[in-house]
Amino acid sequence: MIKKRYVVAFVLLFLVVTTSSFITYKKNYSLYLNETKRTVKNVSNSVTYMYDSIFSSICNSTKQTIENLEQNDLSRSDIDELLYTASKDNYYINNMYIVFEDGTTINGFKEPYVDMKSITPYFEREGNGICLGLIKSSKSDSNLFYGVTPIEFQNKKKALLLVGINYDLINNISRADSYEVYEGYLYLLSNDGYFLYHKDPLLIGKNLFTDKKFIKDVTNMDDDSYNYLIKIIKNKNKESRENMISYRAYNVEKIGYYNYLDSFDGTIMLSINYTQLKHKQIKATMRIIIPLLISFLIATYILLKYIFLVKYTDYFTEVKNELAFKKRIKKLHKQGKDNENYLIIKVENVTSNKDEEFLYDNSIYYYVSKYFKSISSLYIDLYRISRVHYVFVLKDENSLKQIEKLLHNINKNISIDNETNLFIRGKQLLLTIDDIKELENFEVVPQIIQYMEKNYEDLKIISDTGFTKYSNILNKSSCRLKDILLLERVIVNQNIVPFYQPIVELKTEKIIKYEVLMRVKHNNEYLTPAKFIEIAESEDRIEEIDRLVMRQAFQTYYRRLHKTGKHMRLSINLSGKSINQNMIDYILKIIYKYNIDPSNITFELTETAALNNLNECIWYLNKLRDKGFKLAIDDFGTGYAHVELLSKLEVDYIKIDGAFIKGVENDGKLLKTLNALVYISKNYDAKIIAEYVENKEVIKVLEKLGVEYGQGYYFGKPEPIFT
Repeated sequence: MIKKRYVVAFVLLFLVVTTSSFITYKKNYSLYLNETKRTVKNVSNSVTYMYDSIFSSICNSTKQTIENLEQNDLSRSDIDELLYTASKDNYYINNMYIVFEDGTTINGFKEPYVDMKSITPYFEREGNGICLGLIKSSKSDSNLFYGVTPIEFQNKKKALLLVGINYDLINNISRADSYEVYEGYLYLLSNDGYFLYHKDPLLIGKNLFTDKKFIKDVTNMDDDSYNYLIKIIKNKNKESRENMISYRAYNVEKIGYYNYLDSFDGTIMLSINYTQLKHKQIKATMRIIIPLLISFLIATYILLKYIFLVKYTDYFTEVKNELAFKKRIKKLHKQGKDNENYLIIKVENVTSNKDEEFLYDNSIYYYVSKYFKSISSLYIDLYRISRVHYVFVLKDENSLKQIEKLLHNINKNISIDNETNLFIRGKQLLLTIDDIKELENFEVVPQIIQYMEKNYEDLKIISDTGFTKYSNILNKSSCRLKDILLLERVIVNQNIVPFYQPIVELKTEKIIKYEVLMRVKHNNEYLTPAKFIEIAESEDRIEEIDRLVMRQAFQTYYRRLHKTGKHMRLSINLSGKSINQNMIDYILKIIYKYNIDPSNITFELTETAALNNLNECIWYLNKLRDKGFKLAIDDFGTGYAHVELLSKLEVDYIKIDGAFIKGVENDGKLLKTLNALVYISKNYDAKIIAEYVENKEVIKVLEKLGVEYGQGYYFGKPEPIFT
């Protein structure tokens, strides 16, 4: 007979499980809904970013065209050619043409497809933005709209620039039809009310303000939902608002997340089928609850018994893991402890003393961990925070003898059987977690590991510099992160400005060309690029910077050529990390675009980042030489790689680093070094350019040594423009 207390216990447990299941269902549903909203938001943000990138390129092309029209006195044929070229250069622009107030047009070699009557109101509309509004193409089978922008020519004559934007092409490129989230879909609305994209083809090209009855009939949208949609697109001030809305359409309840585009007067909306979502969640929850009730009783005992072992212990070595270490830090924080000291070991490799072979089997870490635990009397606690990193909690921060003893035991042979001994090789770091009570983020492990990769001592050496403070690591990491974010903003906002410094023939003091020098515009100042270049190379962003500088320099070349009919000679820096097939293709493409004569361009090879594969880079550089470009070695004398490069690559110029030029007129030893560098350069039949030329006395020394060219403040400082 079953005892009454067992029945009572079972009933109570069943009630607890049932109640818990119901609470879990409600909680899971709430979490699932919030996760769904976050997913929709993230997808919508991603799509918005993609559309913004496309519209940004259209706006940039339009802005450039307007500047060319307003700032230059052009003939009608020139305007035609300019409109045609601008349309051709931008993939998303179908055509451009100009309409004057008297109704006359300039078509850019392509007939417009627009009802001229629809243009008239825009002459009276106020505004000076890139796009006052959209006019639908008169071609019924086309998803082509014209952005209207006011312009004023130099003769004060006003007109409208109409930019034909092919939204079918934009939507195909952005794959708008692929963003189906939770049986929802994406649509794009201009703030004039046009559906520029929608899953339902009947709505594309329709206007919320003029086609209300048709749209409501197709979507079965109620008045409140329809009016709310209009209110959203009218919100031109884009004030603070909740981007998630609920509405009804196609006879179901929907949730939509909208974003305003930055580069275009329009709105992205991503909607999901909320009705279907709720039904799916109920079914999914029921499928979970029933097995949960059955397995709950069985799992509870096992879970409670092993939860600590599973969560806070490395299963393989049975050493406390990273989570346990974080838990320790939190505990110290609660206790109000100020600091604690650690010896951190990175096991780089393990060898067998018998044959000195490296052992890569993961089972080796089992024996290493077992040995570390066997010397537990020398430390307080032990943690394995990664596959190869161990943290020993030290007993006494001031006792170097205690640390020496611990390291001595770590460096001893580890006997795992009668025939095999192991020897550990690796790195060490003495670390103090300071100001624990001030810590708000206990994610200390990644910073420790990252710091160890660049700052460490050999495992056999006892540090005489004391303990590294964790607060210093955080400060360095924070400063580095700020620098990386600043670099990202500089690249995204294209705040890189080319400056031009003359290179002069010493005998005649005539300018033979200009070096293109990078400057970074920040807070209305122009910063020197050294720090940005170092970060860009470490973050693999230097090629983007090289391209930005090169493109702007070639644009200056192009404008100069068309204004004066004369070619320029430019010398442009090229980082070793930028030399690859993609960069070669880019260079050849951009010189064709801007009508550049390669013989007027010299690429200066910098050594701020070493050439990763010298032979491969030389092959690419020879391709540039074959096209007519000239090559120079920059900052010659500062590294061995220059000499190795000279032995394998023919160059036209060698630029001697300014460190060997500045003050040479008064320094005999420096003069000898400079003479040797000139001698080496002459042996390779290269013209020599001296940097940091700042006075006439230096020029006299350089001429005696046979240096042909000079560059420095004596001839001119770097300037953003030149005559």
